[in-house]
Amino acid sequence: MLKIRMQRTGRINSPSYRVVVAEHARSTKTGNIVEKVGTYDPKSKARVLNEERIKYWMSVGAKAPTEETPKAESGAEAPAAEDTPAA
Repeated sequence: MLKIRMQRTGRINSPSYRVVVAEHARSTKTGNIVEKVGTYDPKSKARVLNEERIKYWMSVGAKAPTEETPKAESGAEAPAAEDTPAA
């Protein structure tokens, strides 16, 4: 099963992410991806996405499993940790 997910790259305390299409059964650390469809930098909130390819992969059955991936794709901001109520 294919999934669209964010693959962490970057140094310690300086994360950046690749938005990739990857086979779910493979390990996340191996780097075996089907296609890189974008990038996301959480510090500057910069995102570069190939929306045409994302729509293609979604049409052939790729799933977006995480909450952050669709928000990064749609341009919406994820809620900050301070905004969420304490349980």
